[in-house]
Amino acid sequence: MAKIYISSTYEDLKNERGAAAQAVRRLDHTAIAMEDDVASGKRPVDKCLEDVRNCDAYIGIFAWRYGFIPKGYNKSITHLEYEEAKKAGKECLIFLLDAKAPWPGDKFDRGDAAEKIDLLRKELQENHEISFFNTADELSSLVSPAVVGLNLEKEKPLTISSEKPRLGPLVHKMCDRLTQLKDFLKFFQEKSRECPKRPQFYFIHGDELEGHESLLQVLINTSLKDHVERQWGSDKPKPYSWNVTWPKEGSLGDRKDQLPVNMMAGFQTWYEIDDFDVNTLARLPCFNKYPLVLIIHTLSDSIWDNTTEQLIAWYIHEYWAALEWNDDIPHFLVFFNVKYSHPDKKGLKQKIFKWKYMPGELIRRRLEHIIKLSGEKCPCRLIKELTPVGVGDIREWFNQNRIYESELKRREKAQAIFRESGCMSKLEENLRKIIIECQKSGEVLLT
Repeated sequence: MAKIYISSTYEDLKNERGAAAQAVRRLDHTAIAMEDDVASGKRPVDKCLEDVRNCDAYIGIFAWRYGFIPKGYNKSITHLEYEEAKKAGKECLIFLLDAKAPWPGDKFDRGDAAEKIDLLRKELQENHEISFFNTADELSSLVSPAVVGLNLEKEKPLTISSEKPRLGPLVHKMCDRLTQLKDFLKFFQEKSRECPKRPQFYFIHGDELEGHESLLQVLINTSLKDHVERQWGSDKPKPYSWNVTWPKEGSLGDRKDQLPVNMMAGFQTWYEIDDFDVNTLARLPCFNKYPLVLIIHTLSDSIWDNTTEQLIAWYIHEYWAALEWNDDIPHFLVFFNVKYSHPDKKGLKQKIFKWKYMPGELIRRRLEHIIKLSGEKCPCRLIKELTPVGVGDIREWFNQNRIYESELKRREKAQAIFRESGCMSKLEENLRKIIIECQKSGEVLLT
């Protein structure tokens, strides 16, 4: 369990501070904030800075107020807390209220204070990777994966043990994937507010070796799990998900008939199903306890043709559009894992199977066209493409997770892993080995 300091101005960001603290506690860490302090003989600013130094990480939340400037100082307590965190070498997670977010007029500073908060926000954006939020709920969803990415543990030497590091199965899957997580979360939060319970459609695309499934696993076990707890309570199970085979052969009519059958295939051993309508699917008794359900399809450039595009359009605009959505059914999210064949594998497959491949760039343009036609009634999002990580991303992973005490060792190890990995799926395997190696070697993690 780690201690994480929550810093912000107070009156204007009460809800946001509470949401961030709750997200931290759900991950079994301790949230430290000034409102939790007991009375002491120390000056408030001294107490705040001491708390910052004693924590393992710092979360800064900034809107449009600069904050109180204590006597004898020329900066606000919030600004001083941030500088103390940097000075102490703490991991800093920075969240800024989006400039376009609706915000009450009485929560804006004026005059000199307004200039100070503008300068501070600019400094933060220059020195950190920033996450922007619009609401307290959206902030909570951003905090969870960011904290998970730090892999914080109580700092102590690791010893040989069969006990796995907390969240170890997720940490090594998050190297340089925050871009996609943020892209998903911003759209998901926005559409969930605008049209609750309406099905949402997401296309995750990239090289087949870049970890489509890993990104989904991280989403399910962090952000979406948190969403379920906030919306429906901690007693609800995490999202239910299942993979549905996408029809690859036959005419459009044949595939339209086959896809609903594939959707129900896993449930026919439990129920007598003779109607493959989407409303039958949505009201299956097994979904009664699940407020959020994910359906996952995998498509490859080797089977992509015009009929594939027509089937996707029909699936979204007709099959799912017929859903009679209300409070009695789950909220459905449909994910398409669109995989582009890796160059090293494409030639062999072409030779053996005589497959013809649709170029990835053309598939992206076709998907953008489908999404454009979908409009607001069928919320669709093409997630930013999964691309290969660089050696700098691996070094950043070491820094965030406090792996290796020596900067030289980090650099050498990162370069070695980068040379032999080449893709996210191989990189995940090597990063997982690093975690095990540190456990066995008794590597002392950085503070």
